[in-house]
Amino acid sequence: MISEENVKKKSRRKRILIIALIVFVLYIAIELIRSNTYIQVEEFTFKNELVPDEFDGCKIVHISDFHNQ
Repeated sequence: MISEENVKKKSRRKRILIIALIVFVLYIAIELIRSNTYIQVEEFTFKNELVPDEFDGCKIVHISDFHNQ
């Protein structure tokens, strides 16, 4: 016979699992939205003797990976 205590433990485990699954799905959804709307900016300094002095202070912008935005 299954005791009432075992039933309560299984029910509690099930609730915890459902809550964990909901939190995980929400995290994934929020991360997908954030990664599609957040613009990441990185700055690099390139130094090479072969580049003429006229390019001092020149900025190059590379924009990519705008999916459906």
